[in-house]
Amino acid sequence: MNTNSNYFSLEKINEVMSEYADCYNSQQELIGLYRNENDYSTLHLDFCDLKMACMPSPYTAAEVLEMVYHEIPDEQKCEVIFNVYKAANMFNSIPKKMLAEMKKYRPDYIIEPLWEIADANGNLTVYRGTIIPEAKPHLSASWTLSYETAKFYATDWVTSIAGKNYYGLANSFYLYQGVINLNDVLYYTDKSGTIIQHGSVNNINVENMMKEIV
Repeated sequence: MNTNSNYFSLEKINEVMSEYADCYNSQQELIGLYRNENDYSTLHLDFCDLKMACMPSPYTAAEVLEMVYHEIPDEQKCEVIFNVYKAANMFNSIPKKMLAEMKKYRPDYIIEPLWEIADANGNLTVYRGTIIPEAKPHLSASWTLSYETAKFYATDWVTSIAGKNYYGLANSFYLYQGVINLNDVLYYTDKSGTIIQHGSVNNINVENMMKEIV
């Protein structure tokens, strides 16, 4: 904590407020540009989701999405929602009800690759890896078609970025497996094999991965 008396001086406060005002005005100009051009495709790139950073951001991408949602052309909505969801951090995530809206506007091409993978009933086996148990995993948005990818996020990814004692939960690694019908998929990206869903994964089983952590 900075104990320098000048840190909270009137001059410093005015400086921060001026920077905030400039940022606010810039963001208003961007929103106006979206409206004029009827193009919201860069929203997730233009708005910082780190409101507590040194340069505070009046609005996050998630907040702007809520502000302009009903102005976004229907053909853009699915991609815009997905990109904001992907860019948002855990403190500024978009409302789950908005994720569910993606299905209404999802282009057919989004799920076309899944027809070759799904079984005769259109069902897919999906996986999700976490470091803590989830009380309602069916409400978690991000799943994957790859067991190995889910396992990576449940084990190697955490230990590689933060060490085995991440948040003191070294033994808490979980891998979920479930089933979803491809018609309930909100978004799919074949680049990462990620599936976005909302409350549609059924028959969920969980495997504790702690024995595989050395």
